[in-house]
Amino acid sequence: MQPKPAAHFMTLVSATLKQLRRQKGWTLQAVAATLRISLPAIYKIESGKSDISYSRLLQFAELYQVPVSALFGNAAAEGPYHTLTQLRLKLRQREQELNALQAKLIELHEEVRS
Repeated sequence: MQPKPAAHFMTLVSATLKQLRRQKGWTLQAVAATLRISLPAIYKIESGKSDISYSRLLQFAELYQVPVSALFGNAAAEGPYHTLTQLRLKLRQREQELNALQAKLIELHEEVRS
């Protein structure tokens, strides 16, 4: 008897999430805190004991800076979606950098004015 497609899907995603977390050297606690998910929920997702929503997949993809397709064990998938995902990640990073620089500029302006 072959496993159900959903079970196979969760096995792939769970293994990939655990591998990505370990590659980053992060603990379950760190991932839980970053994503604002309970520790038991993260454990269940990584062990394949819990289903995962698409919005949660997007959170993990953004956290690990990989395209969503990579969470399915398909990191070699190249194409428009992969490129778009990578561009979105780079844009978010640049926005964060810009926000930090803007805050620093405001801080320096305040210092000069006083």
